[in-house]
Amino acid sequence: MRTACRPSTREAVEAYSTSQIEGATPGQLVLQTFDFIIGCCRREDWIRAKKGVVELMGALNPDYPDVSGPLFRVYEYCLDVIRDQKIEEAIGILSELRDTWADVVDRVESGAGHPAAEVT
Repeated sequence: MRTACRPSTREAVEAYSTSQIEGATPGQLVLQTFDFIIGCCRREDWIRAKKGVVELMGALNPDYPDVSGPLFRVYEYCLDVIRDQKIEEAIGILSELRDTWADVVDRVESGAGHPAAEVT
């Protein structure tokens, strides 16, 4: 019998997952989404992988078409690759995108390359 004060393993994992999401910066959420999609591809969970890519597409800011337009097309291509169940290609593209985002997140969160961090 479980004591009333001690959460189950599932409850503890859910609480940890919730805190990871609620405490994340927008950049960290993008990275978590990539990790989720890559994990789904590895497990051949095509439905959830496609849903993750659609989330990335929906998060693009159309106010910056020079960036959001090309990324949207790359994400569309990722959807096609996932639909075709080309596991290695999907993981390769997504991993490269994730690594690029990780570099950007590191720079922004450290203040490097951010206009407010530059001294003129």
